[in-house]
Amino acid sequence: MKNNLLILLSVFLLISCSNEQKAKKSATEYVKKHMKDPSSFKAEDVEVILDTVPFFLDKEMLGYASGFVSALEEYKQTNSSRASNYGNECFTALSEKYEESKKHKPLVDYIVLLKCSGNNSVGARISSKCVVVVDKDNPNEVKGVFDVDEDLINGIIEIKKVKDYDFNLEYDRFNRINTEGMTRVEQYIFSNN
Repeated sequence: MKNNLLILLSVFLLISCSNEQKAKKSATEYVKKHMKDPSSFKAEDVEVILDTVPFFLDKEMLGYASGFVSALEEYKQTNSSRASNYGNECFTALSEKYEESKKHKPLVDYIVLLKCSGNNSVGARISSKCVVVVDKDNPNEVKGVFDVDEDLINGIIEIKKVKDYDFNLEYDRFNRINTEGMTRVEQYIFSNN
């Protein structure tokens, strides 16, 4: 009985590790394939976690958030009624999409946190961070890739404000975002390294 349990546990661990490795490989190959110069790709740090995919990693929701942020910036500069109307439309759509997302069971998939570097179109070496969502049942399938940049961060902030109107990021004395209490994915996105 004890031996059967050990064998079962060993098989489970082997399969889990195997799927994590497949998810890691799928994510790095996908990002490499979509670079300007794939031959210059270098994965500098890769972390694979099996976790609930955060509700804010939704391309449609991020699109509405981006539209809202753009309209808000335009409105601040021009006081344009067109920007105001567009901002209101985006915010309404974002709110509706958020409410709809609460009705669905959260997805659990592999989330690959990838720091990489490569050459841009003019040959300069650049570093990048991205979050890659890989299907847990088919770790060869990439479901989504999110570049960690200012647009993603601003979109997440606006989405979180729909959930909690008073949401604000806290900063430490070195003007870095305080990531204490955040999920691992949020820590990765909001950290400055």
